[in-house]
Formats: sequence, C-alpha cells, structure tokens
Amino acid sequence: MGRKAVPQETQVEVLAACRRRCAICFGLNGDIGIKSGQIAHLDRDASNPSIDNLVFLCLEHHDQFDSRTSQSKGLTADEVRRFRQELAAAIEHLYRPPTPARTADRASPALERPTIREKSAAAILAHLQGITPSYRFREKVEELYRGRWTREPGWQVKVHSLPSKLPGGSWFCGLKEVGSGTPVMAVTVQDVSTLRPGDSVTVSGRIKDVSILEDVSLEDAILRGDNVPSP
Repeated sequence: MGRKAVPQETQVEVLAACRRRCAICFGLNGDIGIKSGQIAHLDRDASNPSIDNLVFLCLEHHDQFDSRTSQSKGLTADEVRRFRQELAAAIEHLYRPPTPARTADRASPALERPTIREKSAAAILAHLQGITPSYRFREKVEELYRGRWTREPGWQVKVHSLPSKLPGGSWFCGLKEVGSGTPVMAVTVQDVSTLRPGDSVTVSGRIKDVSILEDVSLEDAILRGDNVPSP
C-alpha cells in the first residue's frame, strides 16, 4: 500500500505534544533542545498515519531509524514509544504553570502533607485498574492522588534513561520501579547528572499525574542512592 498523507490535525497534535523535541535525542542523550525534524512512522509503514504510530524525530535520527543499515535500526518501535512518553512528561512539566498550593506544601512539615496510602507506583495503578471511560479515570486521579505525597522512604526504582536538565534548572529522570517495572517520571531540583541507566535509587515526591498509559509522574521528587548527592 502506498504512502498515506498524515491529516493536518494529527500533525499538529504530534508536533504540539513534543514541542519539536526529538524523542530519540531525549531518550538516548537527555537532549531536550528544539530540533529541525520530521514526523516518522514507528512501524516504518507510511500507509499507517494513526497517532500512536507517529513520532517527531530530528532529521539525523529519522534517517537512521528508517535505514536498514544504521545502528539506530536496533531501536525498537516500543523503545521509541517509551522515549516519546518520557519526553511528553518532561514537556508537560515545562509548560504547566505551578499550582498555587506548591509553595505552601514545601513549607509544611512532612507529617502535615497529604499522603497517599499506597506504597508503590504499581499499587496506584492497580487501584485505578478498570476505571473507564478516560474522563472517569482522570476524575479518580484528581480525587485520590494529584498533589498528594508518596510515603517514605520512597519507591525502589532503577534509572531507565539519562537524566535531562530542564530550563529553569530542574532535572527530569525516567525510572522503572523494581519488581513491577512500572515507569516513574520524576522532576527534581537535585543535581542528578551523575545517574546512569541501571543505577538503583529510591524516589519519593508529590504525585503530579497518573497516566492511563500506566505510568506515574512525580514532582518535587527526592532521589536517594549511592550515585546521587544527598538532597
């Protein structure tokens, strides 16, 4: 089947979601800079313009991803989808204005913070499992989790991708929970530049969001481990 044009409204949605940041640049190198690029098909089938099959890549990575002879050919579509998801979480942090409650929460003693009962990211997703349609899922996340804090001493996780420094000085780190493999996206003011994929840490923080795609985002996160300076 021949190439099928991507509808204009779909192009706008793909580009707006990433703000013209390349998913592979971000996933492999923590590079969150704006790039010149193109919309690529993850299954390399130009006749499939579904939004889940589309991702914005810089010109170099688009050429490499589509090439049968390049090293980037070793990247699977699922890996690039994960990079796209982690990038979207970082972009959302960049462009979402701070909530009025944030300053007050930081000033409050830890014991006074509203804390969730769940002890893991996987337990949060298990509690939300089966809630449909999507707007009911969003309502439940708002009611139970958004703005509340995780319990100490935090979740056991491993670093999944290189940390990325965000404009304004914060850091974004993609993690995976030990045991469940649940993706955890953390934004922190700590300098986590020394962390590398595979490093073991604990993470705690305020729930920013729970995605229907089964990941949990934290802000004001605190990471503890051998390879990260103490907060």
